[in-house]
Amino acid sequence: MPTTYQESFQKSEQQLISAKYLLDVTYRTIQDPKLLIGVITNLFSSLEHALTALLTYEYSLLLIPTYENKFENKFTLFHSKSAKRNHIPQKYLELIKKLHYLTNLHKTSPVEFQRGNKLVLCDKDYQLEPLTLELAQEYIQQTIDDIRSVLALIKKEPASIMLFVAPLWKYTFIKKFKKTFSTTRDIKTLIISCAIKGHETDVAKLVQQFLKNPAKVSSLNLTAEDELHIIFENISFLSAEFGCPVKVVDAAKSSEAKAQFALPGKPAILIA
Repeated sequence: MPTTYQESFQKSEQQLISAKYLLDVTYRTIQDPKLLIGVITNLFSSLEHALTALLTYEYSLLLIPTYENKFENKFTLFHSKSAKRNHIPQKYLELIKKLHYLTNLHKTSPVEFQRGNKLVLCDKDYQLEPLTLELAQEYIQQTIDDIRSVLALIKKEPASIMLFVAPLWKYTFIKKFKKTFSTTRDIKTLIISCAIKGHETDVAKLVQQFLKNPAKVSSLNLTAEDELHIIFENISFLSAEFGCPVKVVDAAKSSEAKAQFALPGKPAILIA
């Protein structure tokens, strides 16, 4: 179980912001349907963390028993105790289950393909599950509404948001990694071919991280200048959406621990 409900709720907000950024900023510029699964994954993670925040809050008040930190266990407890006590609508529970299903389907789908502006997932029986921009927008709005409901229960509101943009060397690293990764999965070869002077240790860690989970590698081919341009074009929009100031920070010039996790196409997020 997490240390505090504040910790879980901050993670929930971070994942929601990531989903909004991916859909309203990146997708609007790139128009690549493959980005939609990233939106769905972030939304599910956001809702799971919000659910965990409420459970942790209620546990601190001795309203629920201890629980195992697995989604199935948390959801069962949330459904049977917290949702009933707080009169949380059934549509909130249905949304969590749907996003959980789509996230797992992406992991197990034998086939995924693009059809026009849709990303189509297939289950093991080859039944089709299409994802569209309109559906992603609907899921985001529902998630925002649901998280606001949980936020009201634990009385926490964000004061500001900081977006840490990846340093220039990471853009160079991503470009090298993609090129070499297309021909080999050998870790030693990847580390050598992706080497960047002054960042050898960081490169080795990133190679291991991306080999373990290739989905973390952005499918976008943005330069640092492109990404900054996109962010600053949408900074007012993001600030209005979340009801607080949004500040853009160069991760290379920040001493904030969160900044080290910034990647091209995926800024690190700090909520205060």
